[in-house]
Amino acid sequence: MKKLLALALVALMAGGAFAQAEFNYEPCQNQLAIFNSPDLPDGVPGDFAEDYAALADLPLASGMVPIHVFGIKCTQPILGYDAFFTLPASLVGLSHAASPGNNWINLGDAVNILSGFAAPISPDVNGNVYLSVMTVFVSAEAPGDIFAGPSEPSGVGGVGPTFNMGGEYMRVNFIDMPYDGCDEPAPAEGRVAVVNGGTSPIVVRGTIATETMTLSGVKALFQ
Repeated sequence: MKKLLALALVALMAGGAFAQAEFNYEPCQNQLAIFNSPDLPDGVPGDFAEDYAALADLPLASGMVPIHVFGIKCTQPILGYDAFFTLPASLVGLSHAASPGNNWINLGDAVNILSGFAAPISPDVNGNVYLSVMTVFVSAEAPGDIFAGPSEPSGVGGVGPTFNMGGEYMRVNFIDMPYDGCDEPAPAEGRVAVVNGGTSPIVVRGTIATETMTLSGVKALFQ
């Protein structure tokens, strides 16, 4: 088991702090999100945009609470991931563990994740991958935002979080529409959840319906 975990980290950590590793990028896909529940809608995020937005709003009461880290719209199995989670002042990251049924080595800590899984985690039929569980302490029931950015150190020169897919870095996008990488490449840091409403609601991009109309159909509008 330890050998497998060590091998899982080799590609993830290649280059480390010494050099920028090459990475792949797919617009709009491979997004990172934190949800208030591990139970997701039985459909792709674009078809249930409001449901996914509600899941990314964490209604956290004071005390210790688990929150759930997911990859969504994932295109390949995930062998590990690296990210730094920036929490609002009302939260403190206490611990971080692999999702139930999976094992990992995390060379970081509760909020700085440098991880490799014992075996790849495959996306479900909707492209979702349940990655890990962070336990946070909520000191005040106040609104705030959770962002994800590059890990420290970053294997890709600080350009953002990455998934290890097929032993190669895949630069991730984020669930919130301004950072989702659909219109242009996502920035190095993006919003992955809000706490108690946040500074503004998470907006998840829905499926865009396209309709074509024939010339005769257009003429019929004016008859």
